[in-house]
Amino acid sequence: MSADHGFGSLLGGVWALLMFAGMCLPQATAPATRDPIERLAIVDGNSAAGWEVTEGTLSPAAVQKNDPNLALLFRVPVDWKAGEAKYPIGWPRCWLRLPKDRQDWSKWDRVRVGVFTRTTREQLPSVPLTLIVSAGGRGSAWSSDLTGLKKDQWAEFVFPVEDIPGRDRVTDIKLSISESRYNHGDVVEFYIGCLELVRYTQPTLVGFEAGTKVAFADEPALPLHVEVLGVRPGEKAAVVINLQGGGRTAMAVTRELPAGRNRITVPLPKGLSAGQYQAVAKIGQQELSIPFRLVESPWQGGNSR
Repeated sequence: MSADHGFGSLLGGVWALLMFAGMCLPQATAPATRDPIERLAIVDGNSAAGWEVTEGTLSPAAVQKNDPNLALLFRVPVDWKAGEAKYPIGWPRCWLRLPKDRQDWSKWDRVRVGVFTRTTREQLPSVPLTLIVSAGGRGSAWSSDLTGLKKDQWAEFVFPVEDIPGRDRVTDIKLSISESRYNHGDVVEFYIGCLELVRYTQPTLVGFEAGTKVAFADEPALPLHVEVLGVRPGEKAAVVINLQGGGRTAMAVTRELPAGRNRITVPLPKGLSAGQYQAVAKIGQQELSIPFRLVESPWQGGNSR
């Protein structure tokens, strides 16, 4: 799967992924203030109990010598001649059937995965590892190719829980490689340092985008996309939107938004000149900003072209 933290093909913006202390390096800049986070560990690096594995091994291990923090080491010696009889070039994998108290992901905001990789190869293939989340039944599996993995480095991935079908009844998780993307005799080691569910405990901006990077100066409104987390069901958070340019605030409005991805419009004041502007979204002391540009309209000044 590829990490999609925005609104698909939108043209530009800021998406502040969750940043946490721990073994995994952050993937993106966090909000200006560190917000309280709740976590639910799905993978425990201290034990491989309950896991099953084929065409590889799985065991707790330290990434670095004398490191007190353990990760789950999924080690695969790529073998194009062994494995399943019909598919000797197959899919080494490990999977965990989740206990009942870990199956309801619907009340969480994000899935966070951290992986450190070692390999005998010079570099990893374009798709080195895949994460699969299943709720049982046809059409209930969600998968992501972990394409950001790099040799001898930590990589972190953060995915929206709302993108996972059957997120209230997740039955198992799986990590898998395709041997066809490797060479016979390669050895690859994936250290799973964290696989956890996380959520904010107070209203927090995590995404902000403009529906367009360039607009005509006489447009009546500017489309924006705002993602808010940490808002309780049935409640809304007050988000202040400022449009700034030329050293002054051209407009300020407040929108009451529920949790999730929101598409809104804010009015553009009449008489704005062409130039570079910023839209700023604020909740309390936290803010995210994005640039956009206004250009002269062919209809401004009574001219039509």
